[in-house]
Amino acid sequence: MLFRSIGEFTHAEDLASNAIEFERLWRGDINVIDAEKRYLHKSRRPVWVRVTTSLVRGTSGEPICAVEFLRDISTRKDLAAALLQNQRLLTAVIADIPVAIRACDLKGRLFLHNPAAAELFAIPTDYDSRPDARAPDPPAVGVFLPDGKTAVPAADLPLARALRGETVVNVELVIASPGHARRTTLNSARLLANQ
Repeated sequence: MLFRSIGEFTHAEDLASNAIEFERLWRGDINVIDAEKRYLHKSRRPVWVRVTTSLVRGTSGEPICAVEFLRDISTRKDLAAALLQNQRLLTAVIADIPVAIRACDLKGRLFLHNPAAAELFAIPTDYDSRPDARAPDPPAVGVFLPDGKTAVPAADLPLARALRGETVVNVELVIASPGHARRTTLNSARLLANQ
């Protein structure tokens, strides 16, 4: 490594940003570089590192050299890439499954629903961006007991019950959403927090 420039070890895709940051450091615009980048192993495979670079200054304050501290973060980057791939797969499966799936946070705010749930519960396309959104059971939908006449109070709906710690399994309810005939559904819900 002696007598070779940092650029020779830097991955081609990180060269430009690395050069800009070094120029800023040597000009005195910044005191330290703290970044994630790729270096090249002697086998030429990329190695992700967390780099902290600062200048060593002489007695009169002039920069003499730069010192880098490196931490190999390749494993973390590999895990993050695998997690992202799994999230994309899960998102695709949830979107394509013909069963209505909804998830809410511990305050009862809806944060996930698939197209089947949007259709069954009349969740508008722009629902996630509305300021009044996030209720797991939009008010446009009527939920009834199997007789189709007795309305189910909001506190007795499956997601509300699950938020109280109940495990709800195969509860038959009738869903009445605008523009659709009433549909008989089997509903299950459970709390997944702290598991």
